[in-house]
Amino acid sequence: MKYFTPRTLKFFEHLAGHNHKDWFDENRERYHESVKNPFDSYLKDLIAEVQKDDPSVQIEPKHAKFRINRDIRFSKDKTPYKTYISWIVSKWGRKDMIHPGIYMHFGHDWVHFWSGCYSPNKEHLQAIRSAISSQPKKVSTLLADPKLKNIFWDIKWEKNKRIPLEFRKKAEKIPLLFNKQFYFYTKYSEKEMMRDDLIQFTMEHWFAVKSRNNFIKKALSEFL
Repeated sequence: MKYFTPRTLKFFEHLAGHNHKDWFDENRERYHESVKNPFDSYLKDLIAEVQKDDPSVQIEPKHAKFRINRDIRFSKDKTPYKTYISWIVSKWGRKDMIHPGIYMHFGHDWVHFWSGCYSPNKEHLQAIRSAISSQPKKVSTLLADPKLKNIFWDIKWEKNKRIPLEFRKKAEKIPLLFNKQFYFYTKYSEKEMMRDDLIQFTMEHWFAVKSRNNFIKKALSEFL
């Protein structure tokens, strides 16, 4: 089923050049027709498909999608709207930066997918590092899985210069222990969002990272 069309891309292109409330109000019906309504339909169908694999994901589209309005309170950039749509499908949706799921960001120039654990706190990080440290061969096998490498790029992102003493010696052979975030990333042309098999395409990303996400879930089981 095709959810998005060239009209979706045109809306974002025009919004990028007219990013103010008056223009948005004048084009609100166009926004609903070209962006919001197909976005809601896509998320509803995607969540239903994800639930077949993971029944714990009991959310609705409103829990998964981020608002198009920007938070400009503390930003120098006062443009009021994002020029893209984005969502997180996981157990707890957009308010959840810990439970591994899948995130997508779609505008008029690129489609981005992320998956993994984006913002672990000190306790979460300790648990993930302990799991990695105690199972290095399993981690290497998971990261070398061609299903993952054919779809996502590498594990990301920010790293600590110093880590707890208990991990320092092993970190010489397992540099992943320096990571303070554990997520995967890839991107495509915006035209991919106009595929007839968009749900299947998205689910390929869900399944590609499933075993790695399950590893993180197990490591964080006392917190999830």
